Amino acid sequence: MIRTRKWSWVFLLTLSVLLCASVSMGQEPTYTGTKKCKACHGKQFKSWETTKMAKAFDLLKAEEQSKADCLGCHTTGYGKEGGFKNLEETPGMVGVQCEACHGPGAFTSGS
Repeated sequence: MIRTRKWSWVFLLTLSVLLCASVSMGQEPTYTGTKKCKACHGKQFKSWETTKMAKAFDLLKAEEQSKADCLGCHTTGYGKEGGFKNLEETPGMVGVQCEACHGPGAFTSGS
């Protein structure tokens, strides 16, 4: 039990240091979409894709699919780097995906 806690703290500390280093190097988090998540988390992806969250955008009426008040909750990363812009430019970001709760999955240069 104690050994598990020790490794948990080591992991969290390492993760924190890496995150701080990335931010200090001028990198901003960006959204990647479920294709990246699916590569390592296939089981979770299969479970998610059957949920209402995955189909949240489809639940909107046609006139609601361009309203900012709706898009913030029915898409992933709306108004943020790499997130949903519109159906034509970012169709891969519709629905409430992994990154809606877990945060952006990648870092890019923040020039």
